[in-house]
Amino acid sequence: VDSEQVCRNVEVQLQSFAGDWHSIWQCGEAREGEDFAYNWQVSLAQTDDQVGGRISFHACPGRGRIQYEVTGVVDPKSDTVTLEGVRRISLGPLGGNSPFRTTFTLLRLGEPDPNLDPVHDLAIAVTPLGTAVFVDEPIEYRVTVTNRGGDKAEDVEVTISPGGASWEFLSSPSDCETIGLLHVICQVGSLGPGQSASFFFALVPTSSGEMQTVIRVDAAGSDFIQGSNDRTVKVAVIEAP
Repeated sequence: VDSEQVCRNVEVQLQSFAGDWHSIWQCGEAREGEDFAYNWQVSLAQTDDQVGGRISFHACPGRGRIQYEVTGVVDPKSDTVTLEGVRRISLGPLGGNSPFRTTFTLLRLGEPDPNLDPVHDLAIAVTPLGTAVFVDEPIEYRVTVTNRGGDKAEDVEVTISPGGASWEFLSSPSDCETIGLLHVICQVGSLGPGQSASFFFALVPTSSGEMQTVIRVDAAGSDFIQGSNDRTVKVAVIEAP
């Protein structure tokens, strides 16, 4: 058997990178379908092993936009494609700090590497270990902070603000500090993309009523989706029988 002839007859299956995809972080001032409607967008066409199109970045709100015209060749042995980019649109601070030429690596439907405007996106989840308690009975809460973005979040801190029924703090991590009689601030540190951190704290209500505790997470720099940064947890406090 002529092995060389057999190899020539085997059809090479190329990965398809054609399509349009984007970040989950949408820019409020852009419309769906625009090149800058999201924090990053990829729009590619492919003919055989030749790939070309656009990669756009939008540092919204108001920090600039850039767009690269990209071309590359698909390697049948790789699940990524390497694209050479030339900047065609450059606006604002992001444009002023971006390279004129750069090389991107892409997985199908993946985030461009490098992402020229990565953002952190913190989200907080709070679970009270109980929905109703008696006066002078502890309420314990579990707090989990997650970085859902593509950039590292620095100086992450959680602010705990109980309200409604009067209360006293029973316990919290050693890196938490009581601020007056209204708040406790807990230092979480840094969270990389996809990382989470959890801790517990406990309150003791000293009067009956509804205790409404607001827990908020913040970090250095701007957080892309502010709506996921705080939670209000309500617990009913009743007099002991």
